[in-house]
Amino acid sequence: MPRPAYTPLDVEQQEERPTVQIPNVLRREEPSRSARRGRRLLRLLHANDPLVAFYCSCLVNLPQIIAVIVVFAYFNENKVCSVTARRQWRAWGIVHALRLTAGTLVSAGRARLAATAGPPPEPEGRRRLRALAANARNSLDALALIWFVVGNMWLLGSVPSTTSSGVCHDAGRSPVYVTDVAMLVIQYAQICLPCLFAVAMVPVFCFCLPCVIRLLAALHDPQHGRGATRRDLDKLPTCPFSADLDLLKGEEPCCPVCICDYEENDRLRVLPCSHVFHADCVDQWLAVNATCPLCRKSIFVPDSDVESPTPGVNLT
Repeated sequence: MPRPAYTPLDVEQQEERPTVQIPNVLRREEPSRSARRGRRLLRLLHANDPLVAFYCSCLVNLPQIIAVIVVFAYFNENKVCSVTARRQWRAWGIVHALRLTAGTLVSAGRARLAATAGPPPEPEGRRRLRALAANARNSLDALALIWFVVGNMWLLGSVPSTTSSGVCHDAGRSPVYVTDVAMLVIQYAQICLPCLFAVAMVPVFCFCLPCVIRLLAALHDPQHGRGATRRDLDKLPTCPFSADLDLLKGEEPCCPVCICDYEENDRLRVLPCSHVFHADCVDQWLAVNATCPLCRKSIFVPDSDVESPTPGVNLT
């Protein structure tokens, strides 16, 4: 049977159909002042950052060092417990304060090296300094664990007394003893709180993973990391789903993000790599990581893996 010719009405309807082109890769925008300020605030969440580690060391260590200097210099009790106990209290507090001082200095050195780091390749001298700082930090951590055990034996164990009972019950009257116990409690908090936090977060990760993803997207700084801003996402075109969509030919009509089938007139987002997704689904992904969930190609220009799409390809 011969194929019927198109009528003028069919041609007119075809011209009125909207055509959407595959977008070109985008260019990142310069970070605004508010974005830079948010970047500095969000940097505080990265505990492995050397500058953040230095700030935390100053916040935790300096008050303890000052307390040891003041209390040990101005209080010298001679009538509380035995001489051996008092010497142990002072020895533990002094060594603990020296360890905190050394840890603060090492953190300052690591922050200084990170702040003055230049472009790669890194000089050999700077690499050796970084290795030396890392070894010093590991050695101080090992000393902290050993001295923590010693503090439990000397402070929380049985304290010898000069009386006939053999055990001192007046240790709480000594400012030196109280200061040592307070520093030991801080060490307990540093060791146990991360474990308690991890245990408390297990139900959240198991039963509310979408909430975690939304929280990470809200806390993410798109100008600093690999995420896309709202303005970047608005530059990527959308199109309604239809069964004859060219980019979906030969593929399952299913969104790879939410694993749900497309329905008629669903709003689809088109990426520069020619992959399409539910707009709401892929926007949350791109806000955290501006790469295609399927082929991992970036939507931005400075990426050697990005291939320029052929312009002018219709999606209808």
